[in-house]
Amino acid sequence: MIRLLLEDVESLNDSETYFRLYENASLERRRIAEKFRFTKDRNLSIGATALMDIGLRSYGLREKDMIYGYGVNGKPFFKNAPEIHFSISHSSTKVAVAFSDKEVGCDIEQIATFDMDVAKSFFSDREYLEIMSMPALEERNREFFRYWTLKESYVKATGQGFSLSSKAFTIARNESKFVCIDNITSKIDSKFSFCSLNNIKGYLCALCFNKECGLPEIITPVF
Repeated sequence: MIRLLLEDVESLNDSETYFRLYENASLERRRIAEKFRFTKDRNLSIGATALMDIGLRSYGLREKDMIYGYGVNGKPFFKNAPEIHFSISHSSTKVAVAFSDKEVGCDIEQIATFDMDVAKSFFSDREYLEIMSMPALEERNREFFRYWTLKESYVKATGQGFSLSSKAFTIARNESKFVCIDNITSKIDSKFSFCSLNNIKGYLCALCFNKECGLPEIITPVF
């Protein structure tokens, strides 16, 4: 089972909506939100928490009751429900939360004009050439964030985080699918599948998941 929940947090600019969701959040997620200086970032944090609460209800659980732990590389997990895997991402005004019975990672990014130096330092040669092969700037921007979100979703799913260099692996098209290739062994990581969402206006979102879980279900709830 894989579920990806997506929502916009602009409604949290209303203080009543924000505090209603804040009061239903766990102490850990309140602590995380309170670390942020700017309202925009607090909205994203509490918005992601609200999505987690919605997703957890399908397991008969509530976010406010969850106890969090963190792996070696900082990946969060539920101490009181370790069998539930999840991943959180947000950008601008959008939040995404993925749930699965096995490893999962998600990433969402607002599309903007990419930085050439960032592209050269972040992507493998093959990924960089794929991005730069697009004829128009708009298409190059889109491909930049497509590969960015796919790579981020992979490091989140594997739990390796920043310990895995972004240049150590390549996301490549294999017929109609994306795969992850180890740049040293040239082997495909056959454990994971990818999904790149193209239907979110102004954004790209990617999901990396254990292929034993089947195809993901996309949900857009309302707070």
